[in-house]
Amino acid sequence: MAASGLLGACGFQPLYGVSQATAPALKAVRVAEIAGRVGFTLRNALIRELRIDGAEAPRQELRIGLQESAEGLAIQRDDTITRYNYRLVATYQLVSLDDGKTLTEGRTEGIAAYNVVDSQFATLIARRDVEARAARDVATDIRLRLSMFFATGEGRQG
Repeated sequence: MAASGLLGACGFQPLYGVSQATAPALKAVRVAEIAGRVGFTLRNALIRELRIDGAEAPRQELRIGLQESAEGLAIQRDDTITRYNYRLVATYQLVSLDDGKTLTEGRTEGIAAYNVVDSQFATLIARRDVEARAARDVATDIRLRLSMFFATGEGRQG
């Protein structure tokens, strides 16, 4: 208990929640359209993560490129694959809407696994579930990276 009081006095702010210092900056980020079903899911997850509610006029645009892949993990003797690792790689750029300059950029990825079962429908649902999970993980990571960018003062608009 005593340590938590000291941490508050030193200016420590956890980034796993949206802090009061970075919330206005995150709300001023517009998320560009992302192609595909997984892109749609990622964009919606980012909008939720950044808590964009239209209150702030956008000052930056977040642009995302995606690459998806699935790699067989469990291969049976008859060469059938019963488990896949799904990998979603996102490259992002935060671009100023004033002058078009890239403010920060990076790469992140989400990985999830799913089983292949006898039912094609169940396998499809499992695949879509891991796609959505990976997209949410990527959205959370991008929000954390943007929060760090804005918290360090590099992204503050003056």
